[in-house]
Amino acid sequence: MEWLNLKTSTLHATEYIGSEPRSRAAWLNVILWCAQQENGGLIKSARGWKDRQWQQTCGVTRREVDSANLLLIWKGDSLEVWNYPVDKEMIVRERREIGKTGGLKSGQSRSAKLAANSNQTNEPKGQANASTEGKGIGIGMEGERKPEGPVPGVALELQGDLPGLPPEKPAKSKPGRNLLMDALAGCGGADPLQVVASAWSGIGKALEEIRGVCPDVSPDEITRRAKNYRTHMRENVLTPNALAKNWALCDKPNQFTNSGQKPGGTSTYELEARAHGYTL
Repeated sequence: MEWLNLKTSTLHATEYIGSEPRSRAAWLNVILWCAQQENGGLIKSARGWKDRQWQQTCGVTRREVDSANLLLIWKGDSLEVWNYPVDKEMIVRERREIGKTGGLKSGQSRSAKLAANSNQTNEPKGQANASTEGKGIGIGMEGERKPEGPVPGVALELQGDLPGLPPEKPAKSKPGRNLLMDALAGCGGADPLQVVASAWSGIGKALEEIRGVCPDVSPDEITRRAKNYRTHMRENVLTPNALAKNWALCDKPNQFTNSGQKPGGTSTYELEARAHGYTL
């Protein structure tokens, strides 16, 4: 495809605004290359690519691709590009086939007309044309011919988003929400639908840190560790950033919740956690 349209809703989705600027740039370079290749937004066997091959094709490094895990998702050995316009690619392919078919038919029609004109011009002189016999056209004379209309030219191949003959676009469903982002945003009891746009960047960064040590994390796992966080840090506000920093500690609940209390309400386990550098 020669053109790639990006909707404003795409650039305000939680996956995009929740990624670092470097990850957004890597996604943009990869999706542009996929549009040129018309590969449906799926780069097959990309896991085996070397860093030099990534730079020569998409203009990014392998490290930048791996860091953009919200926008560039590994599916086995293949890389899937988030929000790639597959429906737009199908429209482009259909237009291209229509242009090729129209060009062939127009060329055949023009060839037939040229052959007919050639046959009329090459008729031997001195013989009356059967179609003009008795109509005042004699030997050595040609009948009066009306000027022909313009010969239709060969249709150009439709590429990309060229105007004209826009087909009926299929209705596209609204993209669903990111369940991981919603689970992390609501770990402290907040409603993800009421989280402002400026806060999603920090939530996305916290999710990237969690996925760095737990690639297969699920929404249920985030909810489970959020509950364990409250057994360790009863006096602290639970935020996505706090959960990410204490991710390892919250793998299990505090076994000393009902024992070992020190004056002022601080448990022995909390004191040990702070001594090991965990954020409370």
